Order: sequence, then C-alpha cells, then structure tokens
Amino acid sequence: MLPQPLTDDFPKAHSLAPMVRSSFSLLIAVMALAACQNQAAPTSASSAGEPAYAERYPATLASMAAEFEQDEAKIGTESEKLTSFPGELREPKWLEVSAVFERADQAGTRADYVAERDDLERVERFYAQSRDKLRQKVAGAANYAAKQRSCDVELSGTVAGSLDKAFEKELEERLRSHNPAHRYIEDHEEQLGKKNLETLAKQADTITGLSYLARTKLPRAKEELQALIDEEAAVKRTLELQKMQADRTLDDPSSSKVARERAAERSQAAADALARFDADVERAKTLLSDLEKRSEEALKRYQKAYDLLQTAVEDKADEAHEKAQAEKEQKLQKAVAKK
Repeated sequence: MLPQPLTDDFPKAHSLAPMVRSSFSLLIAVMALAACQNQAAPTSASSAGEPAYAERYPATLASMAAEFEQDEAKIGTESEKLTSFPGELREPKWLEVSAVFERADQAGTRADYVAERDDLERVERFYAQSRDKLRQKVAGAANYAAKQRSCDVELSGTVAGSLDKAFEKELEERLRSHNPAHRYIEDHEEQLGKKNLETLAKQADTITGLSYLARTKLPRAKEELQALIDEEAAVKRTLELQKMQADRTLDDPSSSKVARERAAERSQAAADALARFDADVERAKTLLSDLEKRSEEALKRYQKAYDLLQTAVEDKADEAHEKAQAEKEQKLQKAVAKK
C-alpha cells in the first residue's frame, strides 16, 4: 500500500491519496508489461544492424559486466551474515525455522520465483533509469491537484519519496507471493512465534535472493555475455556506417538545416559509442574468460554460508531440546520431593 505522509502536512492532502495510488498502480502495471514484452524470444534475430541498438551496445556490455560484479560482491558480503540469523530469533520451534530456510534456499531455483524475479529486475532497471521523469510527472499531478483544492504547498519531495517507498514495497510483496518460504511462515505462525514473523520474512528474502544470484543468475551470465560479444564485429560496422552516412550528409551543401541537425546528432552518437567501444568489449571479454570460475566460487561461498546457517539452527534445536529435558526432569524431581 502506498504510504500517505502527506496527511501530516496539510488538511486536504488525503484527497490526493487515491490519485497518487492510482498513478502508482498504473505505473507498476505498465512497467511489468514492458518487462514482459522486452523478453527476447529464443528465435529472435540479432539487432546488431540497428543503429539505435548499436549506440547502446557498449553501455549494455559495461552494465552487464558491472551487474555481474555487483551480484558477485553481494553474495560475498551478504552470505557472511547468514550465521547470525538464529541469534535474531526468540524461542521459535527450530525445526520449523530450518524448514523456512530450506524453502527459501530452494525458491532461488524454482521456475515460478525465477520468472517473477527476472521480470521485476527488468522493472527495477527501467525504474532506476526513468526515476527522475516518473517522479516529476507524479509530483506534477499531485501539485496540480493540490492547487485545484487551494492548497498552497509543494509536494514534489514528499510524493517522490512516497513513490520510491511504494515501488520497493510492491516489488517485495510481488516476490514474496512467489516464494514458498513465506507461505510456510504464514501457515506455521504459532510454531515460529508472532514476534519472529517479520524477522523471519526478511531472512527468507535474503536467503532466496542469494540463492537466486548464486544458483541461477550468475551461472547463466556466461551465455548471455557470450551472445553479446558475438555481435561485436557487426555492431561496430553498424556504428561506422552510421557515422559515415551522417558525415556525408553534413558535408553535402545541398542538405537541409533539419537534415544537417539530425545528421550531426547521429554522427556524434556513433562517435561516442565508438570512442568507448573497444574498452568496453575488452573488459567484457576479460570477464567472460573467468566468468564460469567466478560463478562457481560465488556459489561455493553461498553454499558454505547456508550450510553453516543450517548447522547453527540444528545446534539451537539441540540446545532447546536439552533445556526442555532438563526442565522436565526438574519438575519430576520436585514432584517426587513433595511426596
């Protein structure tokens, strides 16, 4: 649900809430649809001959390489925190906790979760790239509605923050609805303890996210990066041809003003892409050469951390059992003493 901090700022702000919520819901729906439509079918033809695609190609390579390194680093840092999870819980049924963690780990490779996660990662990238424009449009609509109701306030900052929070919350809820660990938490609320539910939900999110990265996303990155690198020569030819054609238009005295302006734009775009082309391709090739090894090492780090987590849970279960047995014996001894 979209946060409504506006109500503390001015009396009539509550009347804007439906409009903001409606805008946000429409935004999510449009982005999700765009994400689905942008998934290339296995039989789709290469776009290496398309100038717009070629202009983006170096940045796409760089982004893919950077994303792999970020995911790899996240597995390393976040995995180290897993063994602290049992200490964050207060007297749950530890066998049920183990079951939650097991389902969270498995979800990272399950088709339902993976498909949803893939779609939402595309939505996240779109939102990150378009955040400023989207904020301006939603804030503009909110400010207009406020002025129509004679509210002389500036809502841009508040609405922008609310939009970001609502977006993050919506992504979280969507992912959780595809994660069997969360259904298990709901179905075993009493055994897990109400006081632990929120903490367990966040822990399950972390485990599933790491499992997805280590078991699914990183291993398939090699094939995806290789497919891009295979287009290197064709993309470069496209950029060189675009620049050559644009420069011809610029050198032609008979070219109109409009044609020359467009040609200058195309020439510069091709030149910018070519200027970084070789460096970005070389970086991608270097990554590709040891990507499989690095993916395997990342998986080992996660698997080791997950195994240690389950061992820690087992230790907690043993401690709880021993404590229960000791308390039971004490009660028996007291009962015998009274007799």
